[in-house]
Amino acid sequence: MAFKGGHTNGLTQRYSGFSFPYVIILIGLLLQYFTNLKAEFRLLIFVFLALQLYYVGLRLKELYEDRSAKYGYFVDPRDPNPYFAAARKIKEVYQKGDTIIYPSRKYPLLSEMDRTFLPYSLRDAQLTNLYFLKEADYIQKIDTTQTDRILIKRSIQKDTLEIINLKGRQY
Repeated sequence: MAFKGGHTNGLTQRYSGFSFPYVIILIGLLLQYFTNLKAEFRLLIFVFLALQLYYVGLRLKELYEDRSAKYGYFVDPRDPNPYFAAARKIKEVYQKGDTIIYPSRKYPLLSEMDRTFLPYSLRDAQLTNLYFLKEADYIQKIDTTQTDRILIKRSIQKDTLEIINLKGRQY
């Protein structure tokens, strides 16, 4: 239907997952049949499959570099993960007694259902905590008055250190 319509935009990678077992069976049967073919046909099939593998490799490279407009839905690559960078910096500068302060957005209460959830976001804290060891012993706090910066309030130096500014970089 997509070819009749003149485009293949509707064909995405998720559809190939359904056909994967059948494709494996067909490839197995073709490999069995491949050994019985004449050398000229084998060479022709090998060249075609090598070209196909090359183009699939290019698409996968684009996808893993965050440059695939069709499958990644963006053209410009994403910035490196800011939460990983923040966690790495926290591990370097954190001293016992310091407090990590995470940004948070308040959610507007639009209905009674909204009252069953927290009225503020924990996402930045959760995404940063993914990169800490399970046994890590950090004092952490959510600050609902600011929305962009991860800070450390240092106990010995009595100052506040900015770890990262997430403005425009949040995942």
